[in-house]
Amino acid sequence: MDEALFIFTPPSDAKEVKELSKFPSLTVKPDLAGTSAPAFEVKTVSGETFSLAALKGKPVLLDFWATWCGPWRRSMPVLEKISVEFKNSDLVILGVNTGEDREVVEEFLKKAPFEYPAVLSGESGILESYKVTAYPTFILMGRDGKIVANEVGFGGEDQLRQMIDKAGLISKKQ
Repeated sequence: MDEALFIFTPPSDAKEVKELSKFPSLTVKPDLAGTSAPAFEVKTVSGETFSLAALKGKPVLLDFWATWCGPWRRSMPVLEKISVEFKNSDLVILGVNTGEDREVVEEFLKKAPFEYPAVLSGESGILESYKVTAYPTFILMGRDGKIVANEVGFGGEDQLRQMIDKAGLISKKQ
């Protein structure tokens, strides 16, 4: 074979890039720690409303999820465990579904219910406000309404417990 078949000559206007990603938003994790939590109002599939204003003074862990997300499905038992552990504290965990149809979420919850409230992001703007571009994403707000920690992806139980510790709630591993 002719060696010329294996030689690449870039076009004259080509530019070298350090990193190429089909999904550039996944490569950068926004650092939200220390910022004021954006206001939100979301509803459960049954219509119960949750808002940041109504949760004022409580630490809030937002768990952004989708039914099809494998990493979130691995995090679910850990979130359940933490939810049960902190049931008598003032920690509020909200599972924010990331834009799936209500029917899809309802069917999923019939098969795999969880203790903490599952809410729909819908038209609330919560995904944009919290810069959520990948799932799962976890955002923890302290009692003062400021974001104390945020993580993209599920890094295991210790990761979630370290986030909770930052809000002044000491977790007890069971």
